[in-house]
Amino acid sequence: MIRNAAGSKLAALRPDGTTAVELFEANLPTEVTAIFVTNVSGNSRTFRVFHAAAGGSYDQDTALYYDVTIAANTTTVIQSNTPNGLISLEDGDLIGVRSSAADDLNFTLYGVTADIAQLRRGG
Repeated sequence: MIRNAAGSKLAALRPDGTTAVELFEANLPTEVTAIFVTNVSGNSRTFRVFHAAAGGSYDQDTALYYDVTIAANTTTVIQSNTPNGLISLEDGDLIGVRSSAADDLNFTLYGVTADIAQLRRGG
């Protein structure tokens, strides 16, 4: 994993199918600060976002957002209102995504990794 600054882009994906796929795997403790979902098609679509522990699966038990509608040519921002980030990931945790149509949604994940947080504290 590339070492990232606070709020850096950690992953981006435009799924070419309609099954759940990995967007990001944490190799260090990570705080996800935002996930942008952009619909680049002229039709409304739905999306899913999952948080699975290492070795877990993307299903209803790990769903954070499930069949959320996104209008044509718009962006939905899933963002934290807390200082500790949107989602805390441990080493090996996964963020998965699913689009209702191939090639129509872009998912971009931003966050802070533990190594950068430690550097900011002077550790």
